[in-house]
Amino acid sequence: MNKGERPPWDAAGTEIFTNVPVSLFLEVMMMGSTRVAELLLCHGAEPNCADPTTLTRPVHDAARDGFLDTLVVLHRAGARLDVRDAWGRLPVDLAEERGHRAVAGYLRAAAGD
Repeated sequence: MNKGERPPWDAAGTEIFTNVPVSLFLEVMMMGSTRVAELLLCHGAEPNCADPTTLTRPVHDAARDGFLDTLVVLHRAGARLDVRDAWGRLPVDLAEERGHRAVAGYLRAAAGD
């Protein structure tokens, strides 16, 4: 694709990343795709969006699944690491429950623990 040329899925010239649906953003986080997460964040996705049912945020999903690179991207984009889900769990709690030591270490260091 040449500079200035629209991708084939955007032939109509619409802003495809405006108001990225929360569900799409959360799904990307659960897949751990750092590149797609960066792209969505660059185009206005909210790093602190919460699932309305579970109150989990992308940082919860990344921590639970051990996606350190994605977690770092979210944190640099302004994601809060001190938010609890509907069960009162912090992202660090989920990382520790699943044995993701590197993720838990990053979260503790970022929190100043």
